[in-house]
Amino acid sequence: MEKSKLIQLFKSLTKKEFNEFEYFVKCPCHNKDKDAIKIYLYLKRYYPKFESQRLQKEKIAKFIYGKEDSKHITKLKYPMSNLTKCVEAYILWKAVEDDQYNSALINLEAYQKRGLDHYFFNKVETVKKKFDKEFKIDINHYLLQYRLHSLLYRHSKTSRLYGKQNSILKEKNDYLDLFIISAKLNEKLIILNRNFIEQEERDLLLIENIIYEAAHQSKFSENPLFSAYLFFIKYFNDKGVFNREDYDKVKHYIFKKFSILGKNEGTNVFILLLQYTQQLHEKGTKDLAREYFEICCFGIENKILYFNGHILPFIFLSTVQAACALDEQDWVKQFMEKYIGDLPNNDQHNIELLSNAYLQLSLKKYDLVLEFLRQVDYQKNYHYDIIMKVLTIMCFYENKEYVLLKNFLDTFYAYIHRHKEMSNQLKEKLINFIRFVTILEKNIYNKKMNQKELQKKLSQIENVYARIWLRKRILLF
Repeated sequence: MEKSKLIQLFKSLTKKEFNEFEYFVKCPCHNKDKDAIKIYLYLKRYYPKFESQRLQKEKIAKFIYGKEDSKHITKLKYPMSNLTKCVEAYILWKAVEDDQYNSALINLEAYQKRGLDHYFFNKVETVKKKFDKEFKIDINHYLLQYRLHSLLYRHSKTSRLYGKQNSILKEKNDYLDLFIISAKLNEKLIILNRNFIEQEERDLLLIENIIYEAAHQSKFSENPLFSAYLFFIKYFNDKGVFNREDYDKVKHYIFKKFSILGKNEGTNVFILLLQYTQQLHEKGTKDLAREYFEICCFGIENKILYFNGHILPFIFLSTVQAACALDEQDWVKQFMEKYIGDLPNNDQHNIELLSNAYLQLSLKKYDLVLEFLRQVDYQKNYHYDIIMKVLTIMCFYENKEYVLLKNFLDTFYAYIHRHKEMSNQLKEKLINFIRFVTILEKNIYNKKMNQKELQKKLSQIENVYARIWLRKRILLF
């Protein structure tokens, strides 16, 4: 019984919804089965956990029918089924009620089908004003506008009342184009963002030429959201050259207009801005360290970088790293104290240890770094193990413990090759990191390469872990 569909549906309801459902199930319009009401009242006392021996069907049958034999247990399935259907109907009703925009369109369709023309056209004006007043730049807005204009265009009396069917047809088609193009572009961004969030690489969907060309038409190119979409897609598709003017324009738009972007679209473009800035910063584009730090702060303070109510662990660490690179150690301590509780429970302890390790590394307290790293439970997540090993390499290098460094690099290299879960892209970045640290270590003794030659060699490596740290080490030669 505890694993039944009915119980799982009840568990999905909030306390307010569960209590409200009582009125719903008792209403003859929704349910006429009195035994279904009795089952609800019986189960009510066990909400929200529904963990009790008294939830067995025999006990429920005895409560409803006064008997718990097989005949009455079999009889119980009919009111149970009716109650399950009633909960499903309630969830659907709540979804329609909560989605005021789709509810309005459903209302319009009902008026149109029943020939209530006067109320239909009055409602159209009300819905139009509502859409314009509560405008959000997102895919759903374009789809809703398309559906509204389609209803209006198809109505037999539109031409006589409005006298501008061609204009309505154009608006309808424009919204359809906006919806199709934005949906296509958004799918591309979702894949890019998933690669970023999960730190893995997947094949990216190519944007058909016709979509890319259509998006450069005036009705698209003048839309700031589309401009932001295309800016990022062009860079990630074509490895476009950094344009500071375009970057500042897109960043300003996202920060200023975030409140009117749809939730999904706003999050997508924001994460891409973060990803784009991070990549450029790692590649050596000047003046972006502070930019990256500010974007991380904005995303966390406005809960944009929260998923399922928690900050993503790697976002938390990236913010700490960025702050340490800017010598904002006091800020890091305040940040950790304020936001450590917003991490997923399973990650809090490890992320706190790794954050402290980054903090002590920036303060050049290498023994403390190693002490924090020893406490990390790396078995929970192999990414923690990688960070721990990379920070250990940095400590050995900075402390000039070159024998330990060489042995650890060899061990790390073997670990990477043996790892089955690690993506090939991540393996490549880590192996390139090991090779370049080896070059730096050897160059301390033989001095075969000067600073300029080392910088050139690093720039020729497309994927490498901890590029910023490596660049700073080069500057010491």
